[in-house]
Amino acid sequence: SGANITGQSHVVPVESQLALVSQILQTAKRDRPFRIGILRSTYPSAVSESAQLRAAAHQFPIVRFTDLSFPYLPGDSGRPEMAKSATELIKAHKDKLDGVWLVAGPNQTNLDFVNAVLATGMPIVNSGNIRNARLGAMLALQSTEELNGRAAAEAASVILAGTYPGDIPVTRPSKFIAGVNILTAARLGAIVPSGILELAQENVFHRQGRGN
Repeated sequence: SGANITGQSHVVPVESQLALVSQILQTAKRDRPFRIGILRSTYPSAVSESAQLRAAAHQFPIVRFTDLSFPYLPGDSGRPEMAKSATELIKAHKDKLDGVWLVAGPNQTNLDFVNAVLATGMPIVNSGNIRNARLGAMLALQSTEELNGRAAAEAASVILAGTYPGDIPVTRPSKFIAGVNILTAARLGAIVPSGILELAQENVFHRQGRGN
């Protein structure tokens, strides 16, 4: 339109996600890639992040992705059906997968959906919600309200100084918090490196299973 304005994405860049997941999985010292299903609906942000992950995957040979797509159904009434579709996909591909990857969108913040995935027994390798690491996801990287607010304030300061908003590119988080689940890494034959444990700080979890 020629009248674009600036903005922020709250999703952690896929390169950062892949880099940390690869650091963990490389400790397994296996001779073949980990086969990971990108479990995603047709919700726009889920479609976008899945495409970005697959485009960047060649830089991280420890992982090999399969796109597992199901229809996005809006509203509370659609949630059970999406969870059912997701679990059916996992069961249909269970012999061809080592784990699944939860991408951006409402499903990864839906506790019932996450619990349904966990109930299949398939490890969740990565998710963008720290709570999911507590429940069993091996890694979770998440931006926070404080970090996003500071980035917005910085953009506002630049605009107030005279920069036209349309000349400021959309930004992605440069800082984020991390969570790791030691048991899920061990299930995959991996060990979480000390540097990632230090990054996670208080968000290092040693349990798995459904939760509230």
